[in-house]
Amino acid sequence: LWAIEKGRREVKLNELSRIARALGLNVSNFLKLEERTGPKFLWFSGREKDTTKLRRLENRVYQVLQNFKYLAGIAQISWFSQDFSALQRIRSSYGDENLFVTDLARKIRDEWNLGRYPARNLYDVLEARGILIFGIQDAVANASVIDDITNALVLYKKEAPTDVIVNTAKALFRIIAGDIYDFTNRKDVEKLEKSFVAELLIPEETLRETLSREVQHYFKKELYTESLKFGVPESLFYEKIRNLKDFKHLAGGFEHAFNTVRDSNLPSAYLKSWENLKRFHLREFPLQYVKLAWWAYKEGKISKMLLAEFFWKNIAEIEYFLKEHYGDVLDF
Repeated sequence: LWAIEKGRREVKLNELSRIARALGLNVSNFLKLEERTGPKFLWFSGREKDTTKLRRLENRVYQVLQNFKYLAGIAQISWFSQDFSALQRIRSSYGDENLFVTDLARKIRDEWNLGRYPARNLYDVLEARGILIFGIQDAVANASVIDDITNALVLYKKEAPTDVIVNTAKALFRIIAGDIYDFTNRKDVEKLEKSFVAELLIPEETLRETLSREVQHYFKKELYTESLKFGVPESLFYEKIRNLKDFKHLAGGFEHAFNTVRDSNLPSAYLKSWENLKRFHLREFPLQYVKLAWWAYKEGKISKMLLAEFFWKNIAEIEYFLKEHYGDVLDF
């Protein structure tokens, strides 16, 4: 290393490859360092103290974004960052920040057609809008990534299902409002973040309908099952009820229902929906990225060697890896 640093000998390609792999980078990352501006990472939910581990994950995500831009160029498609400037501009017409973020969530929910139970449709809609979703098994934390290439979410898939859904909504809020609020100061945005998440995932009209229909059973297990349709933690659910003046007297009953059945088995339909979420959306590489890379390879736009490099694999194992982990979405 000393001789290389002093310029007394050139680094060999195989040495550069080993260094790149250790850092979670592609070799091309070293060849074009001067071009890198880098995406903006907004971390939350128990940030990792190991900064080296954190940088390696950031480098890995950054390289996927660079590869995605390259693939989009080959396919001649424009699939880049969502422009939320119009939504951000309406903030000036509000005197209350909490009301602004609540209306922001409602506007997103309506414009994106998230439906009565947004958690069910959220991931399909995010992916359709070009927001890349990383489901990391050993992620150091959760993050929103804002970049001129595309926006991305880094999610820790080993968390409880309701926590993953809430963290997805938090990450979306940070992407939308990343240029408005200072997310390095947790206390300043925590309340606004919670208001956005609650309104996005628990539409007031759906909640009111549920409470009106199930009011006579609010202390029974059936209502707990009903609440799971929203896909949020029980604490967020009955906090939302407390904020409804004409129903807040039911909040205590809901809390009792949750505590009563907390240790019982979750409904099979809920568990099945969670398994489907992990299987189809929370994968190591975003689905759009995988599909685009596979298309480019099958069309002869990129070599098998480059395809393997896009997934940090060698040529001998790349097809097996893709078939094993993405065979249900790729045409083999």
